[in-house]
Amino acid sequence: MAKENKNLTSVLDNKDESALFDIANNFSIRHHNPNQKTNYDPAIWYSWMFHFYLATYHAAIRLLMKKEKESA
Repeated sequence: MAKENKNLTSVLDNKDESALFDIANNFSIRHHNPNQKTNYDPAIWYSWMFHFYLATYHAAIRLLMKKEKESA
């Protein structure tokens, strides 16, 4: 059996992958540099960001499992 690519890039287009990192890189939740957006209430938006990324994780796992099943 051929070696499977289990990276998210194997089931997402580059544009989709880029969109996933937009929030993490452009809002002040990673890196904390002056170019990031900071004009938001973290008490409200961090919860939304957490659930957004949790749902994204679940979708990514399902996509990878679907691809693996289809290639079996």
